[in-house]
Amino acid sequence: MATVTCVRCGCQVAFERADVVGTGYRCDACTLYAQREAADGIDDLSDHLPAGDREELLRRKTRIVRWGTTALVLAIGGPAVAVGMTWGVLYGLAAGFGMAQLLSNPVALVGESIADVVRFRRSHRGLPAARVRALPPRV
Repeated sequence: MATVTCVRCGCQVAFERADVVGTGYRCDACTLYAQREAADGIDDLSDHLPAGDREELLRRKTRIVRWGTTALVLAIGGPAVAVGMTWGVLYGLAAGFGMAQLLSNPVALVGESIADVVRFRRSHRGLPAARVRALPPRV
């Protein structure tokens, strides 16, 4: 009677009782365990691999996810930053243009508002002054 080694736990199993998976064989206990995990939604795609190879696959998957996340952040964030910087530069140019206008002719910009205040005061000269009286303190 020929025996084979279980790829999951490493025990010797009769060939007739072994379950064929991936690149090896699995014992009844490991097959039952895999079926229970499959019912819970956990796949057993890498059960035929040794523990070291599974760890290497996990490292590779982690690296791929990290690079993918970085690429996604740069793909979305890069243009957003560029657009934000563009608007910042445009606002800066507009503010600089406004300051240049103010420095080149301050009387035209400020003087108009002062003239409005003077006109308003002249037009309301005849109004009586407001009377304010203090209330007696509460006891």
